Amino acid sequence: MNRLICALLLAASLIHAAGTAGNHATLVSIVSVQKNIDGKLTHLWPDEPFLVLGGARGLYLNGYGAVFTAEIYLAPAPMNVFQPSPTREMIARYRQRKQERVPQLEEAMREVLAQTASSLSTLADTDRVVLAVDLPSFAWEDSAGIPSQIIMQGQKSALLAATKDQLAAVIQTEVY
Repeated sequence: MNRLICALLLAASLIHAAGTAGNHATLVSIVSVQKNIDGKLTHLWPDEPFLVLGGARGLYLNGYGAVFTAEIYLAPAPMNVFQPSPTREMIARYRQRKQERVPQLEEAMREVLAQTASSLSTLADTDRVVLAVDLPSFAWEDSAGIPSQIIMQGQKSALLAATKDQLAAVIQTEVY
């Protein structure tokens, strides 16, 4: 009886290993891409690497592709221990800085998508690569016209074939 159970467990583990062998390389690649995204976002504004909130998170959805998320503040809050409540001028400068940084973030996201497509060799050419970045805001700020989330995605083959100037045309962008 023990031999039968051992044989069944061995067979089940071999079947499981065969079914997930292709995904293992994808999962290893996902971790590598997460680190690349963290590096890109951390160095986007080198004097303020603390704006990245936690590390990027990625996952592979079978039949769809790779999805990555990150959370980042566009600018440091204009408050500190000595100035716990921001003045109107501080709030206006903060808003201006956030508005200026949105196009910089969008450009960096396009570059990340192109790099990610080339890094994920185990993805099928028809799979998609998605990067979603959450941009939190404070209750006291005027966030009208400043996105709270940017999602960019593209098909792997289109991302690989595009030049840097063509990336915007092959990437679908949603701004919320």
